[in-house]
Amino acid sequence: MLMKPKMFWWRLRKKMGSPKLLCDTCRNDYHTVCLNPRRPNATECPDYEKR
Repeated sequence: MLMKPKMFWWRLRKKMGSPKLLCDTCRNDYHTVCLNPRRPNATECPDYEKR
């Protein structure tokens, strides 16, 4: 069974110890609230607020 490319890269990054993606736990992670151009894969963000 082949993995989707997105899942493959996510698992590879996780094994290598890459930084966590902030958008998964950010309070502003929905449609028009966050205007960060790197969303949903931002690893650093000045507007980050934990849920």
